[in-house]
Amino acid sequence: MLGFGAAGTIAAWNDSEEATGNFTAGQFGIEGSPDGTNFTESPTPEEAATLNFAFDADELMPTGRAYTEYAVQLTDYSIYQAEVEVQTELTGANAAHITPAYVYTNDATCDAEAFAAGTEELANVPDFTLEDRTPVFVCFQLTASENLVPGATATLLTQFRAQATDELDT
Repeated sequence: MLGFGAAGTIAAWNDSEEATGNFTAGQFGIEGSPDGTNFTESPTPEEAATLNFAFDADELMPTGRAYTEYAVQLTDYSIYQAEVEVQTELTGANAAHITPAYVYTNDATCDAEAFAAGTEELANVPDFTLEDRTPVFVCFQLTASENLVPGATATLLTQFRAQATDELDT
């Protein structure tokens, strides 16, 4: 009997593919303007923009009212819409004697007439949506009580806290 023996190496071919991709996180931000025209970012209370009251708020009398506007919009670099929550805080000796309120208006004009014509009272809607780069205008009204303390002060801090939502339509 004759035997055949075979010893050999089976050749195997190998191949691979690799892919890589670079990415950059999207950018998001809001900015505000006391005059509805010149927008800047003011991310902390120390950098807060100064509100410009329609008359000298330093001369507020009992039961008197003061008005001021503020506009909020997405930054040029933002690629996302925003849900914006509005929070107000009064501090100082007269804080308990002044009631803040605000409405949303169609432009940067803020006075008694604009406030009366505004939409969405403070108690009902403390937030809004920025769906594009169109500013949202907020008209603030401060009403002094009969117990306003002469010469005492109060400071209104308003915070607009934004959270990114959907990507902006391009």
